[in-house]
Amino acid sequence: MDHSSIIRRARRDKGWTQTELAQRAGVSQTTIEKIENGKTVKSRHLPEILAALGLDYNGSNREPEFKVALNPQQVKTAHVHGETGAGLWREEEQWDMNKYPDVPYVPGRYSALEQKAYRVVGPSMDMCRLRLFDGDFIICISYFETRMFPQDRDIVVVTERNGHLVSRTVKEVEVHADRVELWPRSSNAQFQSPITIPRTLDPDIESNIEITDLVIGVFRPDIV
Repeated sequence: MDHSSIIRRARRDKGWTQTELAQRAGVSQTTIEKIENGKTVKSRHLPEILAALGLDYNGSNREPEFKVALNPQQVKTAHVHGETGAGLWREEEQWDMNKYPDVPYVPGRYSALEQKAYRVVGPSMDMCRLRLFDGDFIICISYFETRMFPQDRDIVVVTERNGHLVSRTVKEVEVHADRVELWPRSSNAQFQSPITIPRTLDPDIESNIEITDLVIGVFRPDIV
């Protein structure tokens, strides 16, 4: 995979300068310049740079799973089903399903599946590989559409229930031998503790905490 051309094209599509991309990815402008010119750089920088662009790094022989969002007028759309963010508890029936306009589908491997979106509220995942910021929209599919077991480094929506109230947050999966940890990747010290669940997931077993959605893309209205 030619990372230099992918990164250069995606950056220009967003209207960003090399300096702007460097700031979002947490690297130097020189690093961006070297990558776009095809020069060798440390591979550890690539996931952060691709994530800042809304792309996913899957290795040299595979296309990125996370695609740059297209203009919503050019593709079919996903309906926004609510918001995700720490401390946002509400009754599901109270959510205004028309509060936000629909967002684009993610093209590619998941385009045949039903996709839905949530608006990100707060900084609880601004340090994850997708760099999710307040106001972004995450685009998701049902977790059990593609997963039998949790997979390491998945970005997921976690649904927690407390009586008639529901809270949804975004987490990154860490799989261990005896458990699964769901981590916020936040610059805010209040959001740096994981949720722990059993390693075996069974959608037929009721639980107040469950992984419900796999995040497959990000839509940022300010870059359309």
